[in-house]
Amino acid sequence: MYKIDCPDGRKPFGKEAKKYTASLVARKSTQVTKLDSDKYCRMIGVATANGKRQ
Repeated sequence: MYKIDCPDGRKPFGKEAKKYTASLVARKSTQVTKLDSDKYCRMIGVATANGKRQ
């Protein structure tokens, strides 16, 4: 996500980071607007949940 630097699951605090970011959108209507792609061709986007930017 844009402006979020979250470690992946193999790095320190990766599992905790995944759990927290998932809690931001759990059981909510979500939408991601693509802004760009990184050097690994992963999408960079802005996420909204229930119409509010996360």
